[in-house]
Amino acid sequence: MTPISSDDAYRALDSAVSASQADDVDKMKTELLRVRFDEQARGEKRKSAGTAIESGVTGSLKPWREVVMLHEDVASGRYHQAEFAADLWQVHLGEGTPEYRNPVEFFRRTYLPPA
Repeated sequence: MTPISSDDAYRALDSAVSASQADDVDKMKTELLRVRFDEQARGEKRKSAGTAIESGVTGSLKPWREVVMLHEDVASGRYHQAEFAADLWQVHLGEGTPEYRNPVEFFRRTYLPPA
């Protein structure tokens, strides 16, 4: 069964009405128009949300490489890809480097204070 467009559905409802069914068909047409409006509004909202995100960046922002100080092992390239992120299973087992096992050290290294 091929789906029909909301325009086709509205035309079918509008043209195939007997006097005894007029009230029911009017309710269906109104509901169809409401659904169609809601879909259009959601589409417009998605479009405008994407535009707001894209246009929110200004040319005055510095690149992150100029703002963030990389950890010494990352900056020098002396890190293993697998160690770049915390292995939460190792943390759960109490294994791994102290910076991940010790909550105070982890917070000290990952918390960015307000500018």
